[in-house]
This record gives sequence, structure tokens and C-alpha cells, in this order.
Amino acid sequence: MQKIGQLEVFNLNELIKDQDEYTNFIVSEVNDHALRLAVINGEFHWHKHEDCDELFYVLEGELFIDIENSETVSLKPEDIFLYCPSKYNASYPFK
Repeated sequence: MQKIGQLEVFNLNELIKDQDEYTNFIVSEVNDHALRLAVINGEFHWHKHEDCDELFYVLEGELFIDIENSETVSLKPEDIFLYCPSKYNASYPFK
């Protein structure tokens, strides 16, 4: 991480380098939003957020997102998917 005054420059790949186990953490917060970074190596439980959207961005590999009563979304590196609240979803990597 590089600091320029009060600003920070992050390299997302560097933050998860050598990370093989599941992890999920906040990289930065802006106003009332949080940028979270996750390494997913297994199925994530079904869940939903009543009052916030989720934005998925894939750095490497392939991520599948099952959406309640709907289809499965497949994301590859550099794909972005915005998911709105109120339906359950579960994500998992390519098996």
C-alpha cells in the first residue's frame, strides 16, 4: 500500500497474495459505503441484504452467483455484476 498525503493507493491482488483460505475484509470505506475484498474457495451460505446493493468484481478465477428463484450468474476476471437487495443469493468459485 502506498500513501500519498492522506490518500492511499491499494493493489487488490497484492492484498490477497498467497491467500488460499476463505477471507473477507474491508479494504476501505467511503462515506457510507465499504469496499470489501474476499477470497472464496468454497460455497458461501445463502443470504440477503435488505437495505444495500452488492457489487461483485472478479480479479481471477470464475465466480458463480445463484439468485433465489432465478438463474445463476457466471463472472470471469474483470467482470462486474451489481446485485440489488431483497432476494437471497449464494456465491461459489468454479469447481
